[in-house]
Amino acid sequence: MKKRIYTATLLVALMAAWNGAHASPAAAKMCQGCHGQDGISTRDNVPSIAGISVGVHADYMYAYKEGARVCSDAKTKAMCTMTARLSDEQIEELAEYYAAMEYRPVEQAFDADKAAAGAAIHEAQCSKCHTDGGRNPDDEASILAGQPLAYLMTSLKQFAAEQREQPEAMQRRTAGLSEADIEALAHYYASQQ
Repeated sequence: MKKRIYTATLLVALMAAWNGAHASPAAAKMCQGCHGQDGISTRDNVPSIAGISVGVHADYMYAYKEGARVCSDAKTKAMCTMTARLSDEQIEELAEYYAAMEYRPVEQAFDADKAAAGAAIHEAQCSKCHTDGGRNPDDEASILAGQPLAYLMTSLKQFAAEQREQPEAMQRRTAGLSEADIEALAHYYASQQ
């Protein structure tokens, strides 16, 4: 009798833990319109957020909420509006929710010659922080591999123009990038599908 009660209790506890770990926080509904229901973007100017580490994702949301990210266009204004409504607890829950999801690269067209040039730039300038070709979510530098090409182009241009907050090491590397370098890097990361 005790064994059945113990087994039933354990089963209920495991089911509750599994459901809790996979339950969508209510705030995720705000994210799904742009970032996709499963955190995989279907928009060319919006990043996928599935699989991004908790720390990186939370930092991004705090940057929007606290005004460290400039909200100058429709996309960033939406992020600033959304994050302003979130409590710190909700930000952490969202970051954990999306970190538990599997990242899938976006299937998209890219220029193979530009991607090859971008691979060389990545190796020389970016590989120390963005390991495994920008695929490693544990880098604390986000996932770049397989993100939408238009998003990559916009982000890299903003970093190069110092329009986005960034670590000093990244600022040194992006400041010297030409327009062609930026395009090549974007095609390299977009090519990883």
